[in-house]
Amino acid sequence: MSPARVLAKWDVTPGNRGTTTTGVNAAPVATERDTARAMSQENVAVVRQMYDAFNSGDAEGAVDHFAPDVTVDARDRPDHEIGKGREALVRIIASWVDSFDDWREEIEAIRDLGDHVLVAATQRGRGKGSGIETELRYALLYRVEDGKISSMTFYNTPTEALEAVGLRE
Repeated sequence: MSPARVLAKWDVTPGNRGTTTTGVNAAPVATERDTARAMSQENVAVVRQMYDAFNSGDAEGAVDHFAPDVTVDARDRPDHEIGKGREALVRIIASWVDSFDDWREEIEAIRDLGDHVLVAATQRGRGKGSGIETELRYALLYRVEDGKISSMTFYNTPTEALEAVGLRE
């Protein structure tokens, strides 16, 4: 497969549920918590849109969801690749996918972690040359800034990815 194909007001007192009002019949005013929640949901949407483009065969559309200077850290993957920029992203993903016949990926979960988006997935394929069927479960942490994915880091398990951002399952 070619690389082209691969690819406010603060009111947090209990009971206020992240909104404040300015009068008896006033509409809620967005708080910092609401803004953060909306931003993190936008981050999830960016990652979902990237996967939608990738899975529909729109490699260029998928790559457009990444910042020009995206950092890719795949040290936990068997090929141990690290790179910076969209060209490195395409090269790293293409080299991995190209090593398989009948490669496919199943997204198991996409989780909003605030500043990060966690994706748990399983890849399956048959190794080129060896013909051996393989299955690899892994996790990715995406960081989204200004509507673009600024980093993508591979982890062996979702637990390791969560620990990397100071969380637990």
